[in-house]
Amino acid sequence: MCFFIVFADYLVESLAPYGSCKLAPVEENLDKLENKCIERIVMNKKILKEGEVYAIPLSDSSYTITQLYNKYIFGKNKSFDTFTFFNYKYNSLQEIIEKWYHLDMSSPFAIATVNSKPWIYGWILLGEKNIETDIIYKNNILKLGHYNNYSTDPHSFLDPFFGLYPWDCDPDVDEAPEKSFIKHLLPNYEPYEKIKYLKDYSTEELIHLLGEEHIRVKERLKKG
Repeated sequence: MCFFIVFADYLVESLAPYGSCKLAPVEENLDKLENKCIERIVMNKKILKEGEVYAIPLSDSSYTITQLYNKYIFGKNKSFDTFTFFNYKYNSLQEIIEKWYHLDMSSPFAIATVNSKPWIYGWILLGEKNIETDIIYKNNILKLGHYNNYSTDPHSFLDPFFGLYPWDCDPDVDEAPEKSFIKHLLPNYEPYEKIKYLKDYSTEELIHLLGEEHIRVKERLKKG
């Protein structure tokens, strides 16, 4: 039995009081995993707790991590949830499971109140860890429970940050990114080393990524 299944069995048993838990298979990469069995945990967990750490699948099948920084309760079983996001990227879920607990989680590159719950996004619960991020950022969580009075879907800045989407092109709006996802980044964040810009993509790549009707594609085609 592989490590991941043992870990999964442990989580299913230990987190049973919080809600149902089921296992769903992840596409196996035989080259990287050498026929080791890997399964993905999808937690249908209705009660969130500050300090929980989640693995986030990115669009290239790699993973990053996030931690629940603040839970603002406003009704029965209702909350606005603010997460910290970190400059860590791993090629496999197994790798992040083995390393996450020992990572320095004191310096996030972004903080954001999210529009939905972790299980809706497909995030994978790794466990709990003391919050290392400075408590001063909680001063930016206002009366309505939103960080900087705003909420978002994290994919809008995660893929651009990790070089999987043009940094200077917001995936959700046609405006410049400084009017959208960049406001979630902390002032002293360190950019990911492989950030890519519109100029780094061919016209064909942009059409495939954005679609022919996207304003940035139209601008490129107009320029010839």
